[in-house]
Amino acid sequence: MGASRLHPIVLLLCLAPCARALEVHISAEPRSGPAVLAVSFSARAEGGTGRGYIYFWDFDSSDGLQVDAIGDSVTYPFGSPGEYTVTVRAWDDAGDRGEGVLNIEVDPPHLVPSDPVELKDVSFPVDSPCVIEGLEFTAEDSMHIYLERVENVIIRNNRFGNLKVKEAIGAINVVDSRNVVVEGNLVEDCYKGIYVGGEDIEVRYNVLRRIGYEEDVQGEGIIVTRPSARVVLEGNLLRDIGPSYDVPPPGLDAPGAYIPVVSIGIGVWGASDCTVRDNFIFDVHGVNFIAEGPLTSSAGLPVQLAVVGNFVRNQLIREAGIMINDYPHVRINHNLIDYSNNFGISVSDCEHVEIGDNIVLNCVGSGINITDSKDMKVHHNTLVRDAFEELPSGETGVGIYVMERRIEPYPHGEPPFVSSDILVVDNLVDGWYQGGIFLGSGRNNYLDWNAVAKVNLKDHDQNTNSYIRAIDPTWTTVVGRNNRICVPGYIAREDKNYFLRSSDPLYSAGHDGGSVGAIWDGSYVLDLEKADIVPTRPSGNVLANPGAEEGVTHPWGLSGGTYNMSEVLFEVRSAAEVDGRAVGPYGGSSFFFVRGRPEPGEVGAIEVMHGFKEIDENLCGEIDKGACFFRLTFHVLTSDLVPEDVPGVQGDYGFDIRATFYDEEGEEGYICSSANLRNWESTGEYGRFTLYGQVPPGSRQVGVDISFRPFKGVPEVRVAFDEVSLEFLTGVQVHAEEIESTPEGFVLHGNFPNPFNSFTTISYTLPYSTWVEAKVYDVMGREVATLLRGFQLTGHHSLVWRPDAGSGVYIYRIRAGKLEDAKKCLLLK
Repeated sequence: MGASRLHPIVLLLCLAPCARALEVHISAEPRSGPAVLAVSFSARAEGGTGRGYIYFWDFDSSDGLQVDAIGDSVTYPFGSPGEYTVTVRAWDDAGDRGEGVLNIEVDPPHLVPSDPVELKDVSFPVDSPCVIEGLEFTAEDSMHIYLERVENVIIRNNRFGNLKVKEAIGAINVVDSRNVVVEGNLVEDCYKGIYVGGEDIEVRYNVLRRIGYEEDVQGEGIIVTRPSARVVLEGNLLRDIGPSYDVPPPGLDAPGAYIPVVSIGIGVWGASDCTVRDNFIFDVHGVNFIAEGPLTSSAGLPVQLAVVGNFVRNQLIREAGIMINDYPHVRINHNLIDYSNNFGISVSDCEHVEIGDNIVLNCVGSGINITDSKDMKVHHNTLVRDAFEELPSGETGVGIYVMERRIEPYPHGEPPFVSSDILVVDNLVDGWYQGGIFLGSGRNNYLDWNAVAKVNLKDHDQNTNSYIRAIDPTWTTVVGRNNRICVPGYIAREDKNYFLRSSDPLYSAGHDGGSVGAIWDGSYVLDLEKADIVPTRPSGNVLANPGAEEGVTHPWGLSGGTYNMSEVLFEVRSAAEVDGRAVGPYGGSSFFFVRGRPEPGEVGAIEVMHGFKEIDENLCGEIDKGACFFRLTFHVLTSDLVPEDVPGVQGDYGFDIRATFYDEEGEEGYICSSANLRNWESTGEYGRFTLYGQVPPGSRQVGVDISFRPFKGVPEVRVAFDEVSLEFLTGVQVHAEEIESTPEGFVLHGNFPNPFNSFTTISYTLPYSTWVEAKVYDVMGREVATLLRGFQLTGHHSLVWRPDAGSGVYIYRIRAGKLEDAKKCLLLK
């Protein structure tokens, strides 16, 4: 190819009187040509009052202004003839903005109809490869191109359509081959797309659309088969993969039950050295990207996977945006995921993993979900969910969730390693329903310099809500004092620009003085030693092994959570027997002893509860600013509840320790729970267990309970626990300027529209963080709806009421701590 000719376009727009317009320069090469046309774009902004620029690209204005890509340069393949209006929006970090537009002309390709092509056991010269180009394939019942054990072949600028074979064969099939390039092809209206396997394979700038488009067909876009090595998938556009169902997006109204078959955008099965970069994966009815690691390395290569710079956008997706299992070396960087009906990024059974500088938006499940993995760095990710007013029943959703698998039988025949040695720093989590960041039981996990915003702490089925939660059975996890509860200041939230303004304190709140959340800087390298993380400092012990040293169970006692048990005993002991071994206290002279027998064939539970404690009023200021953690610790020794010589045992043993917080009126706020720790190993020795969590703003009382849960077939429960303590930890960093102008008082602004028909939005301002309750009544004083029960941060808030009631006058009342106000609204149907 000759020297590139760049075509600069300059457009200056003043979009808001309060912001200075940027001057945006765009270049594109080529500007026209036959489909598939891969165009390299670049943008450069000038002016403004900030430092540095961010660019959002939309490559086709006909489907509305969307975010197709982010960055100052990007290459996008156009698959269909026509004229395309390409828009780039630019912002600086002060919020100044500008916009540029240019047109791309895509001409019809010149194609020759062809019968299927098959090549086997042939090697072409490196300097004179076989080129399959400019052909059109339309056969319904056979593979269009099939290569097996071939070398040095290029497949480019062909069209494949109408292949209707459900088996795992694609329009293009490359098997056990070397030095093959698949580029610039259009695959549409086929059941399957591109299958490649071998060594030194490149699949780039292809367009695949409407793959597996009929009901009950598993669409598969690009599949890398095992064993493969040195594979690059780059710049491909995949759109509408899987059957199209007439359901309303997003997935809150269309859960996974609508999709009987899980389709795949890009799948990598066992590639030893694979790079997946800069692909566009839109509207996959299943999982956008999935990878299963190789069992053994191919050709002595490192078993590694890089997933970098991909753009994922969905209306309806069943599984996950990016899902990776069983890889020992993984990089997941600079990806944008916009909507998933499950996880945004899911990593399971992996080691040596970096998850950094990703943006994950509006996932129904957790944004980043980590299971049975170790030696990981999770840093500079932005996870936001603000498109949902509520979730379907049973759904949860945590910003970053590190957990261990709790099911048997185990997939690899033995218990998995618990997620350990995980560093979670500089992440921004905003709007998650169940919680912000949860670390499951593991060892040597570190969590610091993260910011969590707007966790909705209202009632939830699982009662495990918290801004930050960390479970630490070995006392090796560190929760640092630089985590923050905050209201972030984004550059342009209404345009899905969730990068931070330079005026926001979070902009310089990272461990290195940089920004929290994604920074989209490819040259960034995380340079942090775990020793640099400073833990919070204790500021008073609310509960310190009360009762046992005095020889009484009080203030502990059996609670209503004890069920399906007989011969239950709870008392203080100086000695006991567990599994034939003598047991004494962990410290001091006495400990708590629990014993009971489950009813035959039933799952039982014994729950002991500590009476409520008032929180020291000197801590209330720190608590209400979101500047206080708690650390709940106890030592436990259990009997072996799954002995080999007892037939019929189902499941295993679990326990749950919880801290329940209440406001000053005694209303239950939320329960921070360990969420039933199954697979707890009985070693015959005391195990040390710690639950960290964020004390919710508005808390004034706290209670603690511990539940021991044997499963079916277990003949007897015996438990010794000792050295219980609940500490409050202060010294947490707080976002000093929660909003641009701190409100001076509680204001119920009213509702709009009013009168209304289908819904109305109620707005109000809180002068401080507190427990909020919002209810609607009819004119007779009867309760019609509860809109909110939960803690909220200082600032401006809104609630949407979608009434299931008849026309008339209604009264909505909001109580915020001791503050209260009510207004009328008129519903007309």
